[in-house]
Amino acid sequence: MLTSLEAALKAWLLPGTTPFLVTAVAVGVGLLYAGDTARRWGRRWLTLVAIVYWALASPLCSDILVSSLSRAGWLQAGSIPQVAAIVVLSNGADVYQARGEALAAAKAESVYNALEGARLYRLATPRWVVASGGIVDPMQRTPEAALVRAALEQLGVPPDRIVDEDQSRNTRQQAVDVGALLRQRGVSRFILVTTPQHMPRALGAFHEVGLDPVPSASAYRSTQPLHARTMLLPSAAALENSRWAVYEFLGRGYYWARGWWTATGQAPNAAPAT
Repeated sequence: MLTSLEAALKAWLLPGTTPFLVTAVAVGVGLLYAGDTARRWGRRWLTLVAIVYWALASPLCSDILVSSLSRAGWLQAGSIPQVAAIVVLSNGADVYQARGEALAAAKAESVYNALEGARLYRLATPRWVVASGGIVDPMQRTPEAALVRAALEQLGVPPDRIVDEDQSRNTRQQAVDVGALLRQRGVSRFILVTTPQHMPRALGAFHEVGLDPVPSASAYRSTQPLHARTMLLPSAAALENSRWAVYEFLGRGYYWARGWWTATGQAPNAAPAT
């Protein structure tokens, strides 16, 4: 029940999503067909919606939002500690359906996490790399951990070094289940990989279950340079990053209210998240 409610809230009440935009525009158009006072409010409302969505879809605003939410950077070669494990969190999957068949593919955020996990593996060569994420969408069939594993293997991480945690359905469960998996293997120190906007909530969740990971945030977009002339031009990728930033802001409040959050500090010797 909670998962269904969360999915509905993500789709319809989260600024940055298409359903929220369609609903907001429909409200504005409805006001335009009402009385004079309502029409004035309708014009103001539609103007506000246009400004907000243009801002959320601009790379400049997206970068500002993500940077404001992110505290942990990525570990550089000279500052990577000796650890027994790297934990790579999945940040979602897209499910494609056609003619009775369904196929899951890792979201961009999960792919960037795998890229960071593979980079750290080559530098730290730990005993294990944990791919974490279960099945969230009932049509998914394939756990998100398996998608992360496939990406890690493609990036050169040996299959026998990868351990799947494929039962969790949210960040809280990832912290609990990964913690149990690591304790079974006697691991006390590990590097945690997730997106920069998700990292503070993930760290809080892991701290709350008694773990103290070393954070290394993945990239949240391609590291290809952005030109000044395109920083204010709307793009689908920037809108998606802004949507995730808004979701993480709300998610932190929810985790704090549920008692799933313990404050954390910033990782030492970390470079800014990119």
